[in-house]
Amino acid sequence: MVIHDDKEFTNRTFTQDELRGCEFDNCTFTNCDFSETEYMSGTYIDCRFVGCNLSIVKMNNCQLNNVAFSGCKLTGTSFIDCNDTLLNVRFENCPMDYSLFSGKKLTKTPFVNCLLRNADFTECDLSKARFTECNLENAVFHHTNLKETDFSSAYNYTIDPEANTLRKAKFSLQGVPGLLVKYEIVIE
Repeated sequence: MVIHDDKEFTNRTFTQDELRGCEFDNCTFTNCDFSETEYMSGTYIDCRFVGCNLSIVKMNNCQLNNVAFSGCKLTGTSFIDCNDTLLNVRFENCPMDYSLFSGKKLTKTPFVNCLLRNADFTECDLSKARFTECNLENAVFHHTNLKETDFSSAYNYTIDPEANTLRKAKFSLQGVPGLLVKYEIVIE
């Protein structure tokens, strides 16, 4: 196993083979391109991704422990096969449309100013997560644990209260119609 400690990677294009069997501890990736890799593997601990392109990448048995994504393009990225052990991520200012999170445990995960249109959160544990200023248009929440999740500044979401756990979840008054869509109620 190749271990990278306290390194900075800038303006680099990564291949699948370069990431296989690697561990990155306290590394920063700035303006790097991972989009040519079909899947991303390896272990990332206390790492930051800034302005990187990770679109349509599959996180295949990838371990993400205390990893921050800031200004990264994550459109169509699949986190489904991420290693669940110590999964701990943060997202800020990221376009993440069509991303897949199905079945992941993402408790307390902050999503800040992200585009999450058509993202799939089916059967996720998002308890105590925060969706701050996030666009959740057509995002899928089905059998999702949303206990104490904060949607108070999120918008364009549609969530079925009968198909998800919403105990103590926070919503704004403007977001209430997104909870009533299935009832075809007209709110003026």
